[in-house]
Amino acid sequence: MSFIDTTYDYDGTEKVLLIDGDLPEGTSINYTNNEGVNAGEHNATAVISGQNYHTLTLTATLKINKIEDLDHMIRDLKADKQVIDVFRNTQ
Repeated sequence: MSFIDTTYDYDGTEKVLLIDGDLPEGTSINYTNNEGVNAGEHNATAVISGQNYHTLTLTATLKINKIEDLDHMIRDLKADKQVIDVFRNTQ
């Protein structure tokens, strides 16, 4: 069973980091900070516990990359000159 650092590019949807593998019978898992939508790093924790088992704490990073090109396009479109130039070139 593993809990692996994972990286996604931002697309506006929720990303979730889960363990890979099967839990032993009689155990349960509790996740903390393993979900995210916005760009950034989320330090996730998975705690596996059960009667007659030693508690196992796993950590991993869920990273969501910011899309730089999208930010640049939005800034350009907000500039009046850019919008006017695009309009003129389409006529």
